[in-house]
Amino acid sequence: MRTFRLHLGNGFEHTFTCSQNAKLTFLVNGSPADCSVFDMTDASAPKLLSQQKSISPGNISRPVSLKANTRYKAQINPHGDPKLSHATISW
Repeated sequence: MRTFRLHLGNGFEHTFTCSQNAKLTFLVNGSPADCSVFDMTDASAPKLLSQQKSISPGNISRPVSLKANTRYKAQINPHGDPKLSHATISW
């Protein structure tokens, strides 16, 4: 399992290539946030795969299915103080 922390310093986003079929989840902390996953196969036209609104701090999003050898971008849009907001993605 891989993990990555989304926070103000990295613009609340992470782009990565998934090496095998997996499920991605967001663990939100600090303040509520909207969580989105995009298929970045065509970087000029990202395709929204999943958007989950207002995930509360301490809660985990519904899993999002990822395909092997595909490029994705995960991001959050925090509703509160961005300096206190962050999320951990796992896949």
